[in-house]
Amino acid sequence: MRVGLLAFFLAFYVWTAASSVPIKFTSGADGVPGQMADAFLHGRLDLGDAPLDVVGALNPYNPQENGVNGKNLAIHDLSYYDGKLYSYWGPAPALLVFAPARLLGFAFSQTLAIAGFAFLGLLFSVLLLLTLQRRFAPQAAVWKVNAGIVLLGFANVLPYTIRRPDKYEVAITAGLCFAMLGTWLLLSALLREDDRAPSLRRIALGSLALGLAVASRPSHAITAAGLVALSVWLLRKTPRERRARTAAALLGPVVTIGLLLGLYNSLRFGALTEFGLTYQLAGVDVTARDSFSLSYLLPGLWYYLVAPPRLAPLFPFVQLPPPPLYPGKVPAVYDGVEQTGGLLVLAPLVLLLVAAPFRARRMEPALRAVLLAFTAIAAGLAVFAAVAFWGATMRYEVDFASFLLLGALLLWLRTRRRWLTVLGAAAIVWASFFGLALSFTGQYYKLRTANPGLWAALTRDFSPVSRIATKVVHGGPAIAEVNAIGAQRKDRGYLKFGDQDMDVLMTPQPILVTVVMPSAGMVHLRATAVRGPGVADGSQLQLALRLPSGRIGTMPLPGASQPIDIPLRLKRGVQRIEMAAVPQQQPTGPVVLSLEHLRVE
Repeated sequence: MRVGLLAFFLAFYVWTAASSVPIKFTSGADGVPGQMADAFLHGRLDLGDAPLDVVGALNPYNPQENGVNGKNLAIHDLSYYDGKLYSYWGPAPALLVFAPARLLGFAFSQTLAIAGFAFLGLLFSVLLLLTLQRRFAPQAAVWKVNAGIVLLGFANVLPYTIRRPDKYEVAITAGLCFAMLGTWLLLSALLREDDRAPSLRRIALGSLALGLAVASRPSHAITAAGLVALSVWLLRKTPRERRARTAAALLGPVVTIGLLLGLYNSLRFGALTEFGLTYQLAGVDVTARDSFSLSYLLPGLWYYLVAPPRLAPLFPFVQLPPPPLYPGKVPAVYDGVEQTGGLLVLAPLVLLLVAAPFRARRMEPALRAVLLAFTAIAAGLAVFAAVAFWGATMRYEVDFASFLLLGALLLWLRTRRRWLTVLGAAAIVWASFFGLALSFTGQYYKLRTANPGLWAALTRDFSPVSRIATKVVHGGPAIAEVNAIGAQRKDRGYLKFGDQDMDVLMTPQPILVTVVMPSAGMVHLRATAVRGPGVADGSQLQLALRLPSGRIGTMPLPGASQPIDIPLRLKRGVQRIEMAAVPQQQPTGPVVLSLEHLRVE
């Protein structure tokens, strides 16, 4: 059964990544990690000379001058220092995977590397779960252990993250892979019930894996520090004659890799701890913003831990915030929030850890130490992610989610209370649903843009669910979605199911209005049309529509503000209407039309 579950997740992870970006072994398929590998193989630490737009800019970090949002998009999020381009991502994946492939004469697929690291991260977390279960919950039912594997596979945030397989995800998945490997090796060596001495080889390999986690994703220095501290505590009774060798095995590899990383950074940027983030060529001028600010802490933790998802009327029926935004006050520069859902809501089994301190006296010391270490590591990584920059992004949750899930699962496996067992099983089903649903969206809805035919088929196949949900919530037809391309939408609250009664600011680019029809019939598309500031004085304005049947119609909008009422006969199911605001003269600004309270009735 467990082998079957792992085989399923291997296939699921590979399909998730490859259905967004196909697996290829041709030139360029290895992305920035391949460029890093090529540089290392040629004895360089840089990725080449920076473009003249960057070198000659008055402020090379200003995106308005360096072109990273335009013709120099290929260097977006690289680092610029002293005329050269660098990567701020850790070097381990490039050295271990992409450089050997280059030596063999091909470019290793970035997509396959991400899927592979993700699955290995899951595999090692499952092995860690089994190790902990045998040590601390030997009485746990087989079905509960298998349910725990399912939770780890769906709720570790990997399905969402690998949907967009890019350079960012290489570092994140590699970091998790080595962090879980190191944790498993160390604890499987140290949590023995017999009197045999821990394997020094296993301890050294665990330390090496933790070093590689840091060399993949530097934030895992928190992970390494926490696990070394846990290991020191578990080794506190080591005989005096073994202490030196044990300390060398535990500290030698990870400290050596840390020193090599410091040298790597010093040779590039002249500072031991500078990976290049200070010199990043981003969509904003990073030199004008504060990194690692405590003012980011509360909104960051809100998004990473608390922010609930929104239910939606269209497949996959889940959307991440924002909107809505963090309900409190944020710094003026806190504008880098990408779609992020709170782990405590998406995987509520984690809330079991809140009860751990109240039952600590009934636990053996080793169990208390493991739970404390896992919680402290996860808390440290979450705080680090929250304060590191002026926003939040879901993929950063990969760093700490597995530690929280493992701690919560360990508590659940130990419980013998039926009500808590049932509640935990329900929480696993909940988390698995959200993990699976979000695997189809990922960041920027990559499957939708890369594979529109498959997305349309999935939307059509699940349209009965859309029809029933819309009928229950709205009592009839409703607008499920106003496509964000070419439109600006006002904030939506958690009680908003779809985009019915939405205010839409239209540019000259068309928008796509998706209507869910519980049954076929006549509906009215209604709104108040207000001419936007981008329409030149005296210019005529028309609203053009393309219906699902292919028929095109136009409506003149002569007034500054006027109600529109367009009767439409639509079939049952999910129907799409393309709308465009067409000014007669060249627009003088981006907004040419506002549709207030856009709805179907």
